[in-house]
Amino acid sequence: MARGIWKGTLSFGLVSIGVELHTAEKAERLDLDLIDQRDMGRIGYQKINKSTGKVVEQTDIVRGYEVSKGRYIVLTSAELKEANPKSTQTVDVLGFIDAGTIPLIYHAKPYVIAPLKGSEKPYVLFREALEETGQVALAQVVIHTRQYMATVFPHDGTLVVQLLRYEAELKTRAEVGMETLPTPGRAVRAEELTMAKRLIESMATKWEPGEYNDEYRDDLMTMIKKRAKKGADREVQDSDTPKKGKPEETKVLDLMAALRRSIDEQGGTTKAASRKSTKRAPAKRSSRKSA
Repeated sequence: MARGIWKGTLSFGLVSIGVELHTAEKAERLDLDLIDQRDMGRIGYQKINKSTGKVVEQTDIVRGYEVSKGRYIVLTSAELKEANPKSTQTVDVLGFIDAGTIPLIYHAKPYVIAPLKGSEKPYVLFREALEETGQVALAQVVIHTRQYMATVFPHDGTLVVQLLRYEAELKTRAEVGMETLPTPGRAVRAEELTMAKRLIESMATKWEPGEYNDEYRDDLMTMIKKRAKKGADREVQDSDTPKKGKPEETKVLDLMAALRRSIDEQGGTTKAASRKSTKRAPAKRSSRKSA
């Protein structure tokens, strides 16, 4: 099994389960290097001491909190844990709530929870109890010097801890310049709302994660392979320079006409799922074993 990023216990009531966390995401981003277009040399990064201008080795780098101008309190990894040993080593379950209670905007990063040796039975018991009750656990956990609220729920035979955002981290409408946006129920005619709901119904589909993949990445890789075949590996395209032209004007939308056309294109039925046949074949997924 791959090495986890965190090791400790999952605790609820008087039950403690030895666990470790593994990242649940796979990096699928296209790995593009930064290079010097003059000689195609790769560009690297160095950590520099801002006082001396010299390169600092990783072994000499520590964490510090500035308490006054130029004065820092240095904290070692051990001291960061000593501040509250229990919270840094425990997924602490506070209670249980109905699945779907927490709005999607609060959901952040997922981690897979794996049982440590000897903890398989209570791990499976907790997983199956959550599945049977339809509940998710509301918990707290410290990762990388920060405490998060989180949910714990079963997925694909494992337990997942989903980090949550705090309310203070989310911007309000006013903070993104949308305080003048009409409130719900205003500025929309009843017939427009009816047509919009019909369009939504006509585009009803099912969530099939294997049906989707990063099509932009595939197209970009196709272009890169074509360029490589043509021997254009050193060619620098000046495509970042914006072309001058008359700026496009925002078109005034005939909302009802657009809704009607959209419904007509869908055939007025709930057959949006039938469009899957026009999608590209999904990339094969590796199977995961249940715990």
